[in-house]
Amino acid sequence: MRTFALVLLSLLLLGCDREYKNCFEAAVAIEREQVCNDLWQNCEKAARKRAEASCEAFKPKED
Repeated sequence: MRTFALVLLSLLLLGCDREYKNCFEAAVAIEREQVCNDLWQNCEKAARKRAEASCEAFKPKED
């Protein structure tokens, strides 16, 4: 009887945890799109600044 109660309790706890995991996995997918987009934009901005700095010698002089 004790074993059955432990197994039943374990199954109940796993069922509760699954609802959280489903929600978490869905939220991560949504947040990943935004965060990765932000990171890409930051990366692109940094790359452009570095490229501009490395080509500064070839930039036309303003008179």
